[in-house]
Amino acid sequence: MVDLEKIDRLNPDYLIVEESRYINFFTESVKREIFKSYKIVFHSQTYPYRCFVLKRKNMQSPELLLPTDGKEGKISEDIFKRSVPGVMKVGETYTAIVKVKNTGDSRTNFSVSVHSDEYIIFCGKASTEGAPKLDLDKGSTRMLKFKIIPLKEYVGELTITVNLYAKNEENEAFRKKVDSVSDYIYLIEK
Repeated sequence: MVDLEKIDRLNPDYLIVEESRYINFFTESVKREIFKSYKIVFHSQTYPYRCFVLKRKNMQSPELLLPTDGKEGKISEDIFKRSVPGVMKVGETYTAIVKVKNTGDSRTNFSVSVHSDEYIIFCGKASTEGAPKLDLDKGSTRMLKFKIIPLKEYVGELTITVNLYAKNEENEAFRKKVDSVSDYIYLIEK
């Protein structure tokens, strides 16, 4: 069964759907709803298992995501970079740690996204507590964990990025990027 309400509430950037579940549970009405917001970007035929990777279509355009000067929120660059290994194995699960601090003058609603634009790895929240959205009081911090699962072999400089967004007070539907940190994976082996 596909829980469309939960997908709407969690609002993930990517969905990984096992091929047998896609065939059995993605009815035509479910496909219509899912494909309003997602497109298939990768179809794994074998390892780690037969699956589809779907990416959200309506991710904010880059011109709306310019970082500010860090006056609202900050990601701990050191902690994130220490948690991302430079060498990984296909199908293994790794944990990226993101420490967020509210550097603004008041309580702020943040959301966090970890991604790689290469469709070679999956990045997602490491727990079932919901989407990585958080309210932080002035000066407070929170640690978040994200799963990283390499889907295929790769050699080179693969960028993995964590973005921090703050909710805009004037338009609650609009998020602005307040910080961003990138690191690199250099080898994904079998």
